[in-house]
Amino acid sequence: MHSIIDVHHHWMPPHHAENLRRVAQLGQTVRELRPGTMGLFRGESMLFWCNQQISSVDLLMANLDRAGISRAVISVSNWIEWLDLEMCREVNDAMHELKRCFPERILTLAHVPIGEPGALDELERCVSLGVSGVFSIVHLPRLGWSLDHPALDPFYARVNALGLPIITHPACEPLEYVATTPHERLPLSDHDLLTCYGRPYNTTVAVLRLLLSDVLDRFPRLRFIFPHLGGSFGVMKERLLSRYYDLGMRDKLERRQRQFSYDTAPPRWSKAQFRCAIDTLGIDRIMFGSDHPIEADYVDRAVKLIQSDWFSDVERRHICHANAHAFFQLPADAP
Repeated sequence: MHSIIDVHHHWMPPHHAENLRRVAQLGQTVRELRPGTMGLFRGESMLFWCNQQISSVDLLMANLDRAGISRAVISVSNWIEWLDLEMCREVNDAMHELKRCFPERILTLAHVPIGEPGALDELERCVSLGVSGVFSIVHLPRLGWSLDHPALDPFYARVNALGLPIITHPACEPLEYVATTPHERLPLSDHDLLTCYGRPYNTTVAVLRLLLSDVLDRFPRLRFIFPHLGGSFGVMKERLLSRYYDLGMRDKLERRQRQFSYDTAPPRWSKAQFRCAIDTLGIDRIMFGSDHPIEADYVDRAVKLIQSDWFSDVERRHICHANAHAFFQLPADAP
């Protein structure tokens, strides 16, 4: 079995996990889901939850060791939706200290309030701390911006110049943050669909908006990892893009897609869905992601899936290690 690089692994500073009420917005409530686990809700839709599993350094390292994961790219999940500049700095400092303690196991990302005052300064500070990329949600709910918004050009220009990749995560998109909520989104407010389907929806829309804009042409060094096999993009790729292919955009869209990669989180896919993703997205574009510890057994389930006979040895090597090793430009002798 090849060593595993987990590009979708979550951790947050303990003092953040201890006080969700610090960030609760109007209409949001904090309540206990089960002993030791607190959740942030709007009505019955769970926007975020945390417990010791997501904030303990000891548990983080023990889980990596048990699962045979050589390196983890860590982020705070969609907690970043609630982080202002001060809290982003706290996250970055805590992650830098974690990486200092485990330099061969942890890759860190710049957590910055993209598009907001101070974001570029914090990005530069994070570069000095040795981050391996930038972390962003796929929609910026406080601003109501998609990732192709023109006002993000200064940020993309700097990231492009630095050659840093952008690792994305689905947003819950709290409705009260958005000035005008599309009517087609309102049905997602029931049955916890905001989490269950809203996240792959947001991811798919982010992929499409970047593909159909000229952002990737103007910033050709930008590279993205999209979570959850790109939402529904892989399974719907031909259906979604064929109309643009008919308009003569095939070459342009195929070129832009080379700036995208995808992770396998969470371990809830069927064999048919994995085969579809490999066929449509490309084996050289897919990286292992566990989404740990959103469920306590995610990392074990993710490893069990990738070790199954659903994958050939060549596919397993690409997904587990080779693609991420090249993407993050790790040294040749790195595990």
